[in-house]
Amino acid sequence: MERVSGRRLVARIRTIKPDFWTDGNMVGLSAYARLFYIGTWNFSLCDRGHLSDDPVGLKLKILPADDVDPIELLAELLTKGRLVRRHAPDGRIYLFNPRLGDHQKTDARWTSRCPYCASEEAGGFTEEAVNLPEPRPNSPEPAETPRTSPQ
Repeated sequence: MERVSGRRLVARIRTIKPDFWTDGNMVGLSAYARLFYIGTWNFSLCDRGHLSDDPVGLKLKILPADDVDPIELLAELLTKGRLVRRHAPDGRIYLFNPRLGDHQKTDARWTSRCPYCASEEAGGFTEEAVNLPEPRPNSPEPAETPRTSPQ
């Protein structure tokens, strides 16, 4: 298990909406990228969607027995805007899932121990901004591929 500030992080139970499987933005991804993306939901550090930027570590948690390149899977998800890199003031880099809230119900009772959230609350963080188009009706995903621009 991963540790943050000496505390063990436990994977979260997540759900998949039926529309996910036929969404045009998702079917454009490779099968392993879709599965890897879903797996990132379980291992987010918080309900906002932050993850450690550790492709090999994520692969070992999500696809431990599969012969796939986690760096290529992550690159595919970054290119398609499913994940974004964020930079904390201490120099650490995190992944961010800008659509996690669209897929999951969050629980305000769950206290975040996410280092990125702590940095954000303290101020002084930087991130790569994502401009997400409005979702299509009856779809949790955006109508177009999001564009990343520096902030």
